Amino acid sequence: MEMRLAKVLEQIHEEVYNAENFEVKYKECRLKPKSVLSKLLEESALLDSERQRSIIRRQQENLDKVDTAKLYEFVSEGDGHGIIGPDHFIEMGFLPEWVDLVVHVHESDGTPKGTIFGPDGAAVKELEGVYSLSMLYRLCGLLGVDSAKAGSYMGRGFQARALAEVLFTAPFFKDRIAK
Repeated sequence: MEMRLAKVLEQIHEEVYNAENFEVKYKECRLKPKSVLSKLLEESALLDSERQRSIIRRQQENLDKVDTAKLYEFVSEGDGHGIIGPDHFIEMGFLPEWVDLVVHVHESDGTPKGTIFGPDGAAVKELEGVYSLSMLYRLCGLLGVDSAKAGSYMGRGFQARALAEVLFTAPFFKDRIAK
């Protein structure tokens, strides 16, 4: 299991996060067996690496179909905490199979920080969607910007703001916002 987890982390590093000193960070990382991150990593391992690269490549080729204004709004307002319905990103122009790479079922744990609230404001047991911080990291990989700076922050909000800062340096935004 630990070797499989190490392989999944390595794939995520290569394809999405571009983090520096990955091995050092991995050795310092201690995942609880049933943590949300470990569940997500197990699910990620189920996807064939080549298929995942193919999906990412197709999405990169179709970036011109993404609504820049809506994406700019998401990146600007991304707090690193929210769970957003996958349709939100598909309506922006992202390929459904690319969005599916970050869709997961998130479970409430009953604690004040671990309770998930649905669109109506009521606590829910679970919610399927895209964790906004994961999407920000995924966007960094897609747009070819280095997300390592965000990894130096502990809080999700700080990481989200750092990711937004680097995302806005991507040619994708620079070329479109300047127009």
